Amino acid sequence: MPNHLLHATLNPAGFDRMRSNVGTEKKMKITRQNLMATTPLLLTALLILWTLAVAPFTKYGDWQIYPALLIAPVVLIVHIFLIALRKGTRLGFLLYAIIHGAIFSAVWMACIMWISKDCL
Repeated sequence: MPNHLLHATLNPAGFDRMRSNVGTEKKMKITRQNLMATTPLLLTALLILWTLAVAPFTKYGDWQIYPALLIAPVVLIVHIFLIALRKGTRLGFLLYAIIHGAIFSAVWMACIMWISKDCL
């Protein structure tokens, strides 16, 4: 068998590249795009933390409901900005907004009811 065929058989093309990437880790950098994309999730977490912190001490008509009411339009605006400022395909951010919006609306209503001690 010719020498160049033997070398190709024992060392297939691309094997060295695969082997050199084994063990290397790609670290995710916190960029402005990543931070902006996770902002709706961070606001949802903030709403849940706010609710857990203030709900045991509130009664009907307390001021602690206002920050929770304000988060919903902020989340909506951030989703609109994510979709509008996206270059190229916007389908991913649109699906993200729909899925997060469905979950967020249920969480938001539950938090509003728990803080205000009122059923909607």
